[in-house]
Amino acid sequence: MIVEKPDLKGRVDILKVHAKDVLMDESVDFDAIALATSGAVGADLANMINEAAIMAVRSGRKAVNQRDLYEAVEVVIAGKEKKDRILGKEEKRIVAYHEVGHALVTALQKNAEPVQKITIVPRTMGSLGYVMQVPEEEKYLMSKEELLTRIVTLFGGRATEELVFHSVTTGASNDIEKATSLARSMVTQYGMSEKFGLIGLESVENKYLDGRTVMNCGDATEAEVDQEVMKILKSCYEKAKELLSGNMDCLDKLAEYLIEHETITGKEFMKIFRKVKGIEEPEGDRYDMLVVDVDGTLVNSKKEISEHTKAVLMEAQQRGKTVAIATGRSIAGVRHVAKNIGLPEYGGYVIASNGTTVVNCHNGKCIYNQEIPSDMYEPVFEAAKMADVGILVFHDDAKELISGNGINEYVVADAKACDVAIREADHFIKELTFPINKFLLAGDPDRMKEVERIMKEKFADRLNIFRSDPYYLEVLPKFVDKGVAVEKLMKHLDIKKAKVICVGDSYNDLPMLRCAGLGVAMGNAQEEVREASDYVTASNDEDGVAKLVEKFMTPISEEEQGKSEETVAVEKTDSVGTDDLTEI
Repeated sequence: MIVEKPDLKGRVDILKVHAKDVLMDESVDFDAIALATSGAVGADLANMINEAAIMAVRSGRKAVNQRDLYEAVEVVIAGKEKKDRILGKEEKRIVAYHEVGHALVTALQKNAEPVQKITIVPRTMGSLGYVMQVPEEEKYLMSKEELLTRIVTLFGGRATEELVFHSVTTGASNDIEKATSLARSMVTQYGMSEKFGLIGLESVENKYLDGRTVMNCGDATEAEVDQEVMKILKSCYEKAKELLSGNMDCLDKLAEYLIEHETITGKEFMKIFRKVKGIEEPEGDRYDMLVVDVDGTLVNSKKEISEHTKAVLMEAQQRGKTVAIATGRSIAGVRHVAKNIGLPEYGGYVIASNGTTVVNCHNGKCIYNQEIPSDMYEPVFEAAKMADVGILVFHDDAKELISGNGINEYVVADAKACDVAIREADHFIKELTFPINKFLLAGDPDRMKEVERIMKEKFADRLNIFRSDPYYLEVLPKFVDKGVAVEKLMKHLDIKKAKVICVGDSYNDLPMLRCAGLGVAMGNAQEEVREASDYVTASNDEDGVAKLVEKFMTPISEEEQGKSEETVAVEKTDSVGTDDLTEI
């Protein structure tokens, strides 16, 4: 009986079977893992679940998250990180340039798969470094152009060695083997050779055993086949050198960054590439969904939404764009904001309480909701009292903010921003008879940093704790943030991350900026947020959100479109997965 390797749906089903007895958190997305594991069989997928569970236990967590699964994919494909293998300074430099060469050639070609990650951390299966690539969708056919692009990419590392060090190493042996196999198949099996045309010169015997190939021609023809294969390989190698020699400045900057950090994400790679080449993000109608923070982003310093921003967001929704607001406020505290930009009318969404809740504004349907375990109410309250800071909860049904440890200026400011009443409770815990999505601790900025450290020491294994502003500390359910909520919304709407823009200004916006196709910081954003973003727009007092929509979600003229397409030719968005490893 012949059992084929599972397709995308098959891999999802297999992952679910092996995960049924393993506790998974809300961030887990088996569809993304299945897309990342093209070619994997059942045993590989089972090993990935097991490895992910081991990683979660080692990290002191009771549930597997998506990050564990991504790392498990790497472990099964490339082996565990071998951190005790220390490369010499010169060897490390060679490996870094080699891997950056692969990635840079990928970015400079139209038919290449996006770069997900570049690393020079050695793995137990022998690689000293590798580049991860993945298609945006599972494919069963490859065009001649795509095959040639792959061969050029495989030669990117060897070409870099020759150009930079004027010598070559043994590191490209696996690349040469793969490139030769592809080129030979193009000539003998796929009819992609001008010399031999459509004749089949090679057949595969025992396809499901050793996959050995047998030539169906005489010795003289076989020698000509070798010449044709060498011609393809030489042409691709020269193209790789040509692409790299015109981008040596970029090559040097990327290699320098990789040597320092050892691992680069696809987004970091493209950010450095664009900066060195002076390339701006391509403009035009390129995204389908906008997720926008509220305070410091959508509203200006007067806590108002400008008429221009309102008009631009309304017009975008009229053209079928999806708009969502992501805020630390409760549903009640942001309802008026949603109404002002037409979310109830056009079916937009609210991501409330920093990602604990996602609601459709048109029909009120909640598509995602996470609550703090009730046994954590009293411990968190007592810790807040000990730290002498304010502690608040939002009661949406009553449209009020309940304070449990006095009312300070920061509590008043939050109530004003949310347009809700404040009620100080004498018996705070007894008041909590409704589900709690988050606690908010408020106090002096100089004090809150120490409070954050104390709260994390006590509750980090059960709760997600972070500062959203210098004077506010958010206490959420574990594994919940704006990024997780955006991923849930993308899955609900079946929108790919490459079609999503997320924009914000503060620390709590970082998770959603990282999970978007385009992560945007406001001009008034904190420095860390601007550094982590893909693009920086104008400030909230300069209609930064409106300018963002006009630039990336609005059709442009044919003349401008031509200019934009030149930029798109070198664009590679960050994707999730590890379908193709190019390693040294």
